[in-house]
Formats: sequence, C-alpha cells, structure tokens
Amino acid sequence: MKLRQKKNPFSRHQKLPTPPVTTRELVVLDQSFPRQTLLANCKHQSAALHTANAHWQKFLNEDRPLFQTWRSQKFAPILAKIAALKTQILEQEDLICQVDDEVHFGRARNYRVAYANVLQRLAHPPTTPDFPPLDSSPLPDLAQFAHLPESEQKRLFESIASQNLGVHPKSLPKGLYDSLFAKFKRSLLKEAKEKSSPSPPSHPTPHS
Repeated sequence: MKLRQKKNPFSRHQKLPTPPVTTRELVVLDQSFPRQTLLANCKHQSAALHTANAHWQKFLNEDRPLFQTWRSQKFAPILAKIAALKTQILEQEDLICQVDDEVHFGRARNYRVAYANVLQRLAHPPTTPDFPPLDSSPLPDLAQFAHLPESEQKRLFESIASQNLGVHPKSLPKGLYDSLFAKFKRSLLKEAKEKSSPSPPSHPTPHS
C-alpha cells in the first residue's frame, strides 16, 4: 500500500500570504534629475521650433519670391502658353455646361440643337447684362421653387444667367456668384409671395 505524501508548507507552488500594509508614509524621491532632464528637452525642442520657424519665414519672404522671379524670367513663353491653355479649357468647360443646361431644362431636344443655340447666344450677347422679367424666363411653378433643393435652385439660376448674360456663373468669382444667386432667389420668392397672396375684396360702389 502506497502512503500519501504530506504537502511541504514551503513548496514553491504554494502562495505565501501577503503581509498587511501597516504604513501610509510617502516615499521621498529626488525630483531634481527628471526635472532637469525634461527642462533640457523642452529647451532643445523650443530651439528647434524657433529655427524651423525662421527657415519658414525666410522661405516665404526671400526664397519663394526669388524663385518666382527667376521662373518668370526663365520660362516666360511657356508660362504664357500655359495660361492661355487654361483660359481655353475654362471656356470649353463653360460651353459644355451651357449645352448641358439647354438639354436638362428642355430648351433643346438633343445636344446638336443645344450646341447651335449656345453658339447663337454667344454670337449675339445681350446688351444689358440683367435678368429678364420673370414671366419670360423658363421658370418652374413659383410655388414649388422654395421647396426645391438648393442644388436645383442653383442649376436653374445658372441656366437663366448663362442664357441672358452670355457667361456661365460658375466662371465668376465666388463672392459675385453668391450675390447674384441671392438676388435671383429673393426675386423669385418675392414673385411667388405676391402671386399667392389673395387680392383684397372689391367693395361694391353704392348707387346714388
């Protein structure tokens, strides 16, 4: 018969009880070394930032103007050609937008007719660059205009403006575009309000 061995109280697999904490005193540390290290690192990073900022200001105020002057003198013909090509690209993009608007708003049955209409309009631009009367414009129901998404309102504005001004509003500066669109929107909403307001009842003329 095999006897069962007794457990050794000092076995390495047996966990010893944790002694209770009997003191709450703070441990005194010498903070001078970490403080000096952090302070030195901060000064180093501050000096590096100051140097980088000085280099950046030198680039903005000296290097870049000198480079732009050199480029203008060295590559003047090429830069002029690039500028002319950019202008031609913008003109072609404006032409495509106007043709697309002709078809989108139903003023032309196909792109061939729309292209011819745009060329005719560009050949005979209006003498007074202003919006026409609302009754003669291809407008939707004025009561529904306020409920259209702003993208559709702007598309309608661009179509009418390009038809009557001879230039697509997207080629205008943003400030001028926003001003013209706001004026166009106010005029339509005012017109819709006037048409929806009931007319005052007429009083019968008393007989003498």
